[in-house]
Formats: sequence, structure tokens, C-alpha cells
Amino acid sequence: LTEESAPEGYKTAESITFTGGVNGKVTVNGKEVEKVIMTDELAERDVEISKVEAAGGKELAGAKLTITDESGKEIASWISGKEKADQNEDGSAKAHKVKLTAGTYTLTEESAPEGYKTAESITFTVSVNGKVTVNGKEVDKVIMTDEPISVSIKKTDIVDGKELAGAKLQILDKDKNVATNIKEI
Repeated sequence: LTEESAPEGYKTAESITFTGGVNGKVTVNGKEVEKVIMTDELAERDVEISKVEAAGGKELAGAKLTITDESGKEIASWISGKEKADQNEDGSAKAHKVKLTAGTYTLTEESAPEGYKTAESITFTVSVNGKVTVNGKEVDKVIMTDEPISVSIKKTDIVDGKELAGAKLQILDKDKNVATNIKEI
């Protein structure tokens, strides 16, 4: 029994050799069976996962991401932009590709890159024909966005709590050096 072509979204099954005896008994691999059963497995599809910053949509490196199936079983885990396959020629991060069969999955950010908030998890579905949907909308890739962490600093009068103008402040890093990677917005 040979499957010439499989239905869309399935792998072609291995051929099965069976014997039909004069007594009407059928055997597969020397074992008597009532019927010959051929099973097709779901085909794996490449699904792109993109981890981007909220402002500008640039790919972010350094996020620990995990994909789980409906039962909570971990299917894949990686750090965005760490592997060569997840980097552009200039070393910057690019979308990650993962092979998935049809089903419903959850993308979770276990830890965000430094300076960013951890994003909400995203549930997405891969159909038998390889289409990916998020919230019922078909997408080319699953995009998770990180917002930057922001801090507001005010200098106030200890007596009345009013904001003071003209104060010069410095922010120091953990080694007590003046922080230089701060953006004023």
C-alpha cells in the first residue's frame, strides 16, 4: 500500500507491505491484523516569530522566548537575535523561524531585553494548510512588541512638595559611573 500524495498539510506516509492469505487472514510484518491502517502525520510549517520594539518596530535581541502548545508543553525556546540564523549580515537581530504542526500555541516572553518591559503572551493558531492567525486575523508572522521602561524624575521642595526648577541631577549606573545610555523624551 503506497500513498502517492498526501492531503494538504500532511506528510506522505511510508509504504506498508501486507499479505493476504488464502484463509482470508491479513498480515503486516508477520502480525495478523483485521485491517491495514495507514496514518498520515501533520507536516511541519515554518512560522516566523518577530520580537520588536514598540517605537519603530526594530527587531530586538536578548528576549528569552518560549512557545508552548495547548497542553502547556514547551515546543521551542530561544533568545532573540542570539543564534547566527537569527541575525542579519550586520549582526542585528531578525525574526526567528520555528517549525510547527497545525495547532494552537502560546508565545511567552520569559524575560525582556534590558530596558524593556516584558510583553503579554500571544496565542496563535497554525492551520493544516500552514496559515497563521492571531486573534482570528491571518498574519505573515507572529509579532511580539516590547515597550521601553520609562522613569519620571522630579526634584521637589521637602517642605511643600513643589517641583524645583534649575536643579542639576545625575543618574549613576551600578558602578557609580554617570549613566550615558539615557534618552530624554
